[in-house]
Amino acid sequence: METQFKKWKKQYGDLHTIWFGDMPIVTLHDAPTILETFLKDVGERWRENRRFALHVFRNFGLGKNLMQERVLVEATSLITDIKDEILGGKNEVSVQNAIDLGVGSIINSLTLGYRYGKVCRILKLLYHN
Repeated sequence: METQFKKWKKQYGDLHTIWFGDMPIVTLHDAPTILETFLKDVGERWRENRRFALHVFRNFGLGKNLMQERVLVEATSLITDIKDEILGGKNEVSVQNAIDLGVGSIINSLTLGYRYGKVCRILKLLYHN
């Protein structure tokens, strides 16, 4: 595969499109082309995309400690839940289920504004089936 990309680079240059069925794949072959393509800061479209991306990132807590706070809340909850299960006499604790619930809770709090409670009936049903 690598040799084919080298042939295409020689034939078509550092930037070209490969079609996989109806899906176009743009390929970039060297560092200067990649830098120019992704880091070039000119044009109205670039400014609009940058404004939009920064607006969305700010809403999700960029530049604030909101993300860190949400992760810490879920990590603390995870540790507390595991301790409770151990103190309750459980010999085995499924850490994967607790991590899944924590990650889902972080995503939910970012997108919908609230986290899953300790007792989430739907997720518990999914884990036990």
